[in-house]
Amino acid sequence: PNTEEIVPRVVKLKRKRWDWRIAAAIAVLLLGGWWLIPKVFNASEQVLAAELQEAPLILPDGSKVWLNEDSRVVYQRSFKKRNSQPEGEAFFDIARDEERPFVVEAGNARTTVLGTSFNLRAYPDEDRVELVVQSGKVQFESVQRKEKEALATLEKGQAAFVSKDTDEGIVDNRISENTTAWMRDTLVFNQETLDNVIG
Repeated sequence: PNTEEIVPRVVKLKRKRWDWRIAAAIAVLLLGGWWLIPKVFNASEQVLAAELQEAPLILPDGSKVWLNEDSRVVYQRSFKKRNSQPEGEAFFDIARDEERPFVVEAGNARTTVLGTSFNLRAYPDEDRVELVVQSGKVQFESVQRKEKEALATLEKGQAAFVSKDTDEGIVDNRISENTTAWMRDTLVFNQETLDNVIG
């Protein structure tokens, strides 16, 4: 029998050079997350209204928005700039802030206010954007106008609209009591015949 002592052989395995690749991948993920997280948390927030609201939506500055059916409003979570983009019909009650005007962009119209309340109608399938001022003063203009001056400065009891086709605007001092009937769920008729009411 072979009595020679068997000596274990130690073999050094070559270490695969994956450590630096793993470290690099982790670094990329961390940097990507660091860049992406603020983007996610500052992304636009869309508020949808599937049916008529009973309570208003409260914006970060304290302004209130009521949305009609099939309407929504979009704004930045940070709200550093008081900007919003409604689609459909909405009633705004804007908190006053002299240093930060509130800007509403809908369709091809821009409304700028400090503190007021107004109704804005801007459905995509309608041919114009309508504004009715209930209190305060607003600046109403077309975003496509080349002139620097506003289309109109409206006060309580005034209305205006901008046509999507011609970019023309018209100011009208005759406001129907039924402009905000969708909020009250009530229609008002004065000196109207039954045929006109039914029709």
